[in-house]
Parts: sequence; C-alpha cells; structure tokens
Amino acid sequence: MTPTPENPKLDPQLEAIFKQLLQEVTLLTLKWQNARDLFSSKERVEVLNRTAGGFFGLVQITFRDDAFLALSRLTDPLQSASKDNLTILRLLEHLDRNGHPSFHESLEKQIATAIDKCNPFRLWRNKKLAHSDLGTALKVATEPLPGVSVKQINDAVESLQLIMNSFNQYFFDTTTVFDSIIQSGGPDSLIHHLRRGLEAAEKE
Repeated sequence: MTPTPENPKLDPQLEAIFKQLLQEVTLLTLKWQNARDLFSSKERVEVLNRTAGGFFGLVQITFRDDAFLALSRLTDPLQSASKDNLTILRLLEHLDRNGHPSFHESLEKQIATAIDKCNPFRLWRNKKLAHSDLGTALKVATEPLPGVSVKQINDAVESLQLIMNSFNQYFFDTTTVFDSIIQSGGPDSLIHHLRRGLEAAEKE
C-alpha cells in the first residue's frame, strides 16, 4: 500500500463503509454483466425463446428491476424515514474535507454525476417497484415513467465503479477491474447447454 501525497489515515468507519459499498457495487456489476451477456445477441435471444421463452422473459424483467433497485439504493439520500442508509453519500459524510481537499472535491463531483445518472431508476423504484403509484399503474399519470436504455444502465453502473476505484486508488493505491470478474457457470455455459439440448431435440 502506497500512501498518497496527502496521506491522511483512513478513518475505520469510513473504511468499513467503503468496503461494504465496494461489495454492493461488485455484486451489482456481476448481476448486470450476467443480464447483458445472457441477452447480448439476437441469436442468443432466439435460443432462449426456443427453449423457455416465457421463463427467460421473466428473468430479463427481474434482472432489470434488480439493477434499478440497486442503483437507487446506492445513490439514495443519507436517510429515509429517519433511518440511515448505506449510500455513496456516506463517503463524503465521513471524508475529512480539510484533510483531503482536492480528493473531496473530485469525489463530490463524481457522486453528483452518479446520482444524476441514477435518477431515472429512482423514479421507477419509487413509482413502480418499491411502491405502486396509482396514476402510473393506471397509466393516467401526468408524468409517465421515463424510458430507460441499456446504455443508461451501463453508464450508471460505470459511474459507481469510477467512484469505488477513485477511492481505492487514493487510499490503497489499487483498483478493481470490474469487467474481469471471474464467474463459472454463467450465461455462456447456459447458452452452450441450451444449444446442445436444441440440437439433441432436433435429432430425435
């Protein structure tokens, strides 16, 4: 571990918060990578539809909703209903601005960007996933839920990864290569076995 030029000791509570947030972002990354890989091409979607289209349709919705919820939680306010939240804003709350002025400013900008990128998912969480807004449910709301693209989810996830790696680099002189998370028995394996099953069925 190499100290940074400003090198303040890392507050134990701040370190614990960061490590838990890093676990949450890593898990979000792994889940979202699985979702992207599983539905990454027309050929793969065709295989899924031919084997259990209805089931995998629900899987796709579940992956999407889970990502929306995770992105919302990680960028929530410090408190909800007087209860403390584990959120990226905790990093700023516990980081000494005077001890780390330049890093605090940089982190503050990165967090503001991440929160902005996650606002569409928070609307979905608040009006449909965690609650059921009547106007939204009956499709008579004056402000319908915004459309969300895969790119928007990718960008939001990457904005959280950037925050984790900025913190990691500053205090621990290391980074996490999120795109290289190793997983056995993932989407590639599933698609492989589904193809073999389809080929066997065609031979019969």
